[in-house]
Amino acid sequence: MGKFDLYKIPLKSLSEGTQKYEYQLDDQFFRNIDSPEVQKGKVNVILTVKKSVNTFELNFEIEGVIQIPCDRCLDYMDQPVS
Repeated sequence: MGKFDLYKIPLKSLSEGTQKYEYQLDDQFFRNIDSPEVQKGKVNVILTVKKSVNTFELNFEIEGVIQIPCDRCLDYMDQPVS
């Protein structure tokens, strides 16, 4: 199982209409993306996928807290995201 298999969406096999997915991104997710800026956090994601005949419409609702280095002192600080 790959690092991001949990987040794969089978777009080809989705039926027309709206599907809703909920994810909780934690410290392990942020370590897996190999980002030097964000290494920790807890973020809730609600993804709504609307499929029509020729298109997909994706709407992301994101809310939580990530830890990033302060620009002034480089200590880690909590940063709300939405």
